[in-house]
Amino acid sequence: MSDSTAGQEAELALSESQRWMIESAARSWGLLLVTGIIWLIFGFVVLSFDYTTVWALAIFAGVWFVFAAVQQFARATVTKDYEWLWIVGGVVSLIAATFAFAWPDSTVVVLATILAWFLLFSGIFDIVMSLGNRDLDLWWLVLIRGVLALGLGLWAVGHPNRSLLVLAVIVGVHAVFTGVVEVVTAFELRQIRREGLAVPAP
Repeated sequence: MSDSTAGQEAELALSESQRWMIESAARSWGLLLVTGIIWLIFGFVVLSFDYTTVWALAIFAGVWFVFAAVQQFARATVTKDYEWLWIVGGVVSLIAATFAFAWPDSTVVVLATILAWFLLFSGIFDIVMSLGNRDLDLWWLVLIRGVLALGLGLWAVGHPNRSLLVLAVIVGVHAVFTGVVEVVTAFELRQIRREGLAVPAP
């Protein structure tokens, strides 16, 4: 079987909405690369910061929530099948950010609860999205991120009295892994764009 025939069969295997999503994402691979690098920098800063108050971690968490909301709203513009799900994710992220910024001096238990429920929602969201797009490359990376977020969220829910350091590690690890996923995905989309695998819209 020739490469061209294999490519045509692969294109047919994808739904119209999936092809449209790949095309849109491939055109903006550079933006995904930038956001991935920002996530990596943010994660390493969180992991290296010396926390002495809940206020400091709450501000970092608030920034994390806002950045996640911006990304989710942006992704709602490059997908057809799950647009509403991305919008819901963005709204939930903004609600979490509001709590973090409005009450930065809250107790460790309160902050841990906000982080835990956000991670639970984020994990379930990523798992659903990845399993719904198994025809796409690197779907398993999103699945791993979802499982990681779900596990961290369940752990945080079960142990709300964790120290500031442990909560910082949870935020930092999730941010770093998100950065890795987005950087890898960006280069994959760049390759797709170079090879012209995305099918032009009719």
